[in-house]
Amino acid sequence: MAHHPPERPLSRRRVWLLVTIGLALVLLVAVGFVAGALRKEGWAGEPGTPPIATEADDDHPRDQDTAGAKLPTVDREGYRRLPEGVADPAPLVERENPRSARYGVTTLIPACTLLTLADLKKHGLLLAPDVLGDAYQRSVFDGSGHGPVDRGSELFFQIQPPNFCQYLIRPKGLVKIEVFQETYTNPSAMVYEFKRYDDRPPIGEVSIRRATADRAAGGTTYSRYALRLGRTAVRLRMSLPSDAKARSLEQALLVTVAENLKRRSAHATGTSHITYDSPLLTSAPAAPCAVLRPDDFRALFRRPPAPFAEEGLGSAVGRIDFSIGTHISDASEYAYTTTRCKRFTGADSVDRHSLSVTVTGYTADAAAQHAMTVWRAMEGGKPLRRAEAYCVSTDQARAAGTLMIRQGRFVAALSMADPSRPRGSFDPMQRCEALLGVAARVANRLNASRH
Repeated sequence: MAHHPPERPLSRRRVWLLVTIGLALVLLVAVGFVAGALRKEGWAGEPGTPPIATEADDDHPRDQDTAGAKLPTVDREGYRRLPEGVADPAPLVERENPRSARYGVTTLIPACTLLTLADLKKHGLLLAPDVLGDAYQRSVFDGSGHGPVDRGSELFFQIQPPNFCQYLIRPKGLVKIEVFQETYTNPSAMVYEFKRYDDRPPIGEVSIRRATADRAAGGTTYSRYALRLGRTAVRLRMSLPSDAKARSLEQALLVTVAENLKRRSAHATGTSHITYDSPLLTSAPAAPCAVLRPDDFRALFRRPPAPFAEEGLGSAVGRIDFSIGTHISDASEYAYTTTRCKRFTGADSVDRHSLSVTVTGYTADAAAQHAMTVWRAMEGGKPLRRAEAYCVSTDQARAAGTLMIRQGRFVAALSMADPSRPRGSFDPMQRCEALLGVAARVANRLNASRH
């Protein structure tokens, strides 16, 4: 797999609000984030894709005395007082990938291998339970794109580093690791960038520097460190609770990253395999960067994507009851989580063409049908020439011009950014029509992995 994404401060927690447009559906989801009823939208009938049998949602008000199946809450060590929309706060399983990768002549060091989920647990840190894919984000070289890479300037690193790992920490914290290697980073930037940092005692063979601008505010300590070993530089950012243990925890995390940097420099591993282990997920979520491939990007923009991609993985399993505040009579609770992938041109960190997919995976086709019904009404969904698809026409949870499709138990949202046609300068329907070819291929891949 390959993760999104640029840094998202905690204040930028994604809020997907189900506002009232005839219907009012309010769902509370993970990590204290208020999340709206998820995106599950439909697709069927692409040549070569078996048609998906659908049933119309019940148009009659639900029977208030009829209770559907309810989901239990999975007990996980350390997680208490969960948001109502979270059914399993910690389903992620990380497995080491022994197969390292190269970019040019350099053996890559994936950022998430310098601070793993096991390392977080060892230091008593809990990944925030988030069904939307914000709590676990990474950007990795997946070896499938062949476009140029922005190497930064003579003085500064890339604005959007191509190799990073970001964790949101419960209840309020963040750790981000960015790895810079000379094959894809200007070597002189590795020197200049850290001149503003203060020297610190080395950790073994790893040079350490600390930013002078570190501060404490609002009960949180913000700190930045630079690590250097050979031709690899690492920037470590931490936002941790300001308490008596803050500095010792900060130092412990720094030591772990330094030790892992030395270990991975000597014996590199590949991008970690992330899977889901939850009794509530009877079917696996989508692997987003396997669903959205470089060929899709090339077909859409007529140019190659970068050799790296960003992804976000839902770090929790959510529960949803579509009958609340709607005409849908199905009062069952369904489990779901969300994964997402973004591919883009890599020669410029700012003015990029990009293609994104967000896939919400449910455990039943019916849930995806319900989600499509609810969201279509709220987002002013315009019908397209394909079944089980619509175009978002209003800027609510998603931007106008987003193409929503459903394939079985999956709902996918496809969007694009074209620097030559910024928001407000295009007809949403034209953008959705341009995405239909990509959507057909995405639907076929989801269909192949739906069970």
